[in-house]
Amino acid sequence: MFPEKMKELRAREGISQAELASTLGVAQQTVASWETGKSSPNYATLTRIANYFRVTTDCLLGNAPQEAEENTSPRYYHDPEVAEIAQEMRDRPGMRTLFDASRNLSKESIEEVQRFIEFQLMKEGKL
Repeated sequence: MFPEKMKELRAREGISQAELASTLGVAQQTVASWETGKSSPNYATLTRIANYFRVTTDCLLGNAPQEAEENTSPRYYHDPEVAEIAQEMRDRPGMRTLFDASRNLSKESIEEVQRFIEFQLMKEGKL
């Protein structure tokens, strides 16, 4: 059940194996092997996958009823380009504090804020 559910959730989110792999910090081939049933993620990774897709681990393993398993609320960032730049901010310690504050900004606005912060850091000799 896990391989099918992984494919279904990934399709629902409109992301590739490579994008999911990058988010989880694994190789694309690892995600492919999970989806073909050739291997399975460890418990910690299974939990990260469930959190990413906003479902329970029981859902991923096929132990939860369909109606109750998925949180169908929209993803935090609706625009894929904004989501990408937000992920970059989240991954950079110096930008992490802006991550949550950027939720309703456009990609251009987020980039402008990033440039300003980088400018200020350079000006103060901290970059």
